[in-house]
Amino acid sequence: MASYSVENLAELPDYESRMHKPILFLSSSLTVETTSKIFVTLGVIMAISAVFVVMFFLIKKVPLVILEATKGEEVEEPEADIYNTTKKKNKFIKISTRILRIIFLSLKSADIVYYLAYAIFAILGSAVHPFFFAFHLTEILRRYPTLKNVIKAIVEPRRQLGLTFLFYLILTYIFSLFAFEFFADDYQGDCSSTWSCFLTTFDFTFKANGAIGGYLDGIADPIPEDADHGYKFGRFFFDFFNNIILVVIMISIVAGIIIDTFGLLREMEEEKNKDIQEKCFICGLSKEVFDRQAEIGYDFNKHIKNDHYMWNYIFFIAFLRDKDETEYTGIESYIHERLQNADYTSWFPFHKALALKNHDEDDEDKQKRVVNSFENEIDQIRKEMNGLNTMFTGLSKKLSTF
Repeated sequence: MASYSVENLAELPDYESRMHKPILFLSSSLTVETTSKIFVTLGVIMAISAVFVVMFFLIKKVPLVILEATKGEEVEEPEADIYNTTKKKNKFIKISTRILRIIFLSLKSADIVYYLAYAIFAILGSAVHPFFFAFHLTEILRRYPTLKNVIKAIVEPRRQLGLTFLFYLILTYIFSLFAFEFFADDYQGDCSSTWSCFLTTFDFTFKANGAIGGYLDGIADPIPEDADHGYKFGRFFFDFFNNIILVVIMISIVAGIIIDTFGLLREMEEEKNKDIQEKCFICGLSKEVFDRQAEIGYDFNKHIKNDHYMWNYIFFIAFLRDKDETEYTGIESYIHERLQNADYTSWFPFHKALALKNHDEDDEDKQKRVVNSFENEIDQIRKEMNGLNTMFTGLSKKLSTF
């Protein structure tokens, strides 16, 4: 940033001098040659680092793309007649189709395209010009999801923004027709045709202070003192509605679309982070469920680190893939069958946890004891009522004898 300037050149620089004669920090103690050597050294380091970053990313990502590209293909059995021309041609077509599908899926992935551009711009920055390294500053968008949402807030509502822009062009065209018909002289030759009138109105609606009216006032000829200074109501309404409709209302609509989209993306990001931080990946129970069991010395962090540590499930799946199927236990055979059917989660303990089960069993015992005590009291009351009923029956018989 502080290396390219025209101040360190003796005469007015041409393009070659301005672009290829930097001095680091504009220091008088450094020369163009020294600065170029420093840039080349740093550029090579950057290019090598970028290539390693891209390689590690592709090693992680490309196998998944290949797996997706080959999904659903039948496994070919070895054929005896390898000299059959038709079969060779079909095999060549199938392999070519698979390669094209892998390339298509790779280019469809925004991450792969970004990291390929990451390496290409690093090489261009080293071999052509350091300005190409400016592309790598976009890495900050990948590091901070909030900044990524700023870009998404513009990209995701592209249909709404595109239709709004089309509507803006239609309104601008309508205003340009009025300008061509009634105010062509105010444009000082820039409204000699409907096309030039449209381009001028479109160009200066946002550039000029006061929209197109401010631009027309700025290029207007001075009014002579003896001329008629009557108020131009036509220009008043033209400038007023142009400013209100095209500048105020349309910009507010565009800003509203972007702000609403950004707010929605931010809420989704917060909800996702909350789900990651406050829900067990395995059983799906929330943190609140485990916090209520704090009196038994068991909390959410212990649960996700011990009982339902998600990486243990990954290790278990890898263990099943390495183990001989003839040595499977009953549970291992069941889970292996689920995995073969692409059912990766039905065997998870959904909404179940061993610690909560034991605690729930203790609660059930307490509830049973309370219920039993109530039943005993009810039985005692029933016996006393039966005794009173027998006593009243005897007294009624004695009274009836009198």
